[in-house]
Amino acid sequence: MKTSRLPYLFIFPAFVFFVVISHKFSLGPDFIKSRYDPSYIFLMNSLNIANLSPSDFTIQPGLTLQTIGALSIKFFRLFDYPADMTESVIYNPETYLRALEIEFALILAMSAFLAGYALFRYSGDIYAAMMIQLSPIISINISYVAATYSPDSLLMSATLLLLAYSIRYIGTTHSKHCTFIFSLICGFGLATKFVFLPSLIIPLILLKGFGRRFTLLILTFVSFLFFTIPGILSLGKTLGWLSAFLTRSGRYGTGESNIVDPGTYMNNLWKLITNESLFLWLSVAVLFLLFIRFIFKSPQKNQSGEAQFLKAMILVIILQIFISAKQYTPRYIIPAFMMILPAFYFSFRLLPGWLRWTHSLGTVNPICFLISLFIILSFTINAKKFNDYSQKQYLNSLVFSTMITDYTRDESLIVCYGSSSEPYALAFGISSAGKLRNHYTSFFLDRFKSDLAFFEIYSGKIWSFRTDFKADEFIRRKGRLYLQIRKDFNNLNTLETVERKLKEDFGVRNLQMKEVAKNQSDEYLYEILIL
Repeated sequence: MKTSRLPYLFIFPAFVFFVVISHKFSLGPDFIKSRYDPSYIFLMNSLNIANLSPSDFTIQPGLTLQTIGALSIKFFRLFDYPADMTESVIYNPETYLRALEIEFALILAMSAFLAGYALFRYSGDIYAAMMIQLSPIISINISYVAATYSPDSLLMSATLLLLAYSIRYIGTTHSKHCTFIFSLICGFGLATKFVFLPSLIIPLILLKGFGRRFTLLILTFVSFLFFTIPGILSLGKTLGWLSAFLTRSGRYGTGESNIVDPGTYMNNLWKLITNESLFLWLSVAVLFLLFIRFIFKSPQKNQSGEAQFLKAMILVIILQIFISAKQYTPRYIIPAFMMILPAFYFSFRLLPGWLRWTHSLGTVNPICFLISLFIILSFTINAKKFNDYSQKQYLNSLVFSTMITDYTRDESLIVCYGSSSEPYALAFGISSAGKLRNHYTSFFLDRFKSDLAFFEIYSGKIWSFRTDFKADEFIRRKGRLYLQIRKDFNNLNTLETVERKLKEDFGVRNLQMKEVAKNQSDEYLYEILIL
């Protein structure tokens, strides 16, 4: 390994960090266009842990994110002392979210560096090492979720750490601590997000012998419990949600009791193929190289640690795709995205030497260099379009949100899920804060006006944090309401739902709905006159 080339390994991690931060600033505040789901929920439950109270939101489970977030909130408070910590977060949620998102972007960049460093130490191939550092930007769809306060960025980091240690494992004499280290990484990944589970295939294949594999599973379970301590009391409902997710065909554990809807499943696979062209072509390239290697296979290499590692990564990618296609969204297959570039590299490396386009030292530098350039070029073009569009939407929504605040300052306002509203975003997060909900509510009511209520699309409930709130009195008090809403949000005709609920649940016989304002993000302000 030529140490003079080590500085090159800082270039792409810095680029990844810059990309995530540019996404963050183009997307704007987390309360814009319902991006508060789940950022504000995780923020409030991080605040729970910082207040030495258990997290009440453990579905993903996301507890590593919340724990690191809680420690960070404690640290940030040092610069805001002597302000009350809870008051500081509730009065400045976007400031904390921005700091946390920058912090996790830095963690992702550091993880990319470690993955590249591990491969560089193993192979001496600086271009291959730099290439796999681009894994977090293999898709615009996953790079932008790293700009929000959610477990997805940390899931990328956990996968990259697993890859880094796996490369180190196949390239060194195995220490007696390797099973323990694998279990720590796997427990951390599972406590971050359950979709990490297929990645356990990698250490299970690399470790030799039933005893070591069984020990890995036991230690991973113990490690998982350790990392989920801040929310361990809520793991029962987490397992219930996971069971519903696996056995029901609808999104988030809803729908009919059948494991897979064949039509939806095939449609989701088609979305993956059409939306992730770079990932698709790299997958095709890996399959092609495996086919070539099968024809000209080398018995010695077939038994190597490299071949085992490659086989494990391919199995994880395939399993990740077929599991996630049940309810497809790009963030569900993040581990597969992180593994496709290392899989390509090792599938190329395992070809017989006379088939490889090689450097004088026997590495595959030219191919990796060209792929890295192509990834950066294609991503930069897509990112420019994405950031320009996002910033336009953000500014549009921010102006609209400010206008609504001024327009309805002394009026009764109902805000719906999906609207760009900081009060709703904060209320949404506080409502999932468990035992500390009432404590946070007092700060919320001190900050925001009393004539503010929220409408839940799915339940049809109109609610407020005020203890004396009565929905029917609120609706009829002035004979006029203002409604902030996104029409047809998530394929729901929200405006029609509001009108129907007002008539069915609150006895409103006659009403008039008048559009007052709208923006390009499909957000509206309506005036509702109760006749």
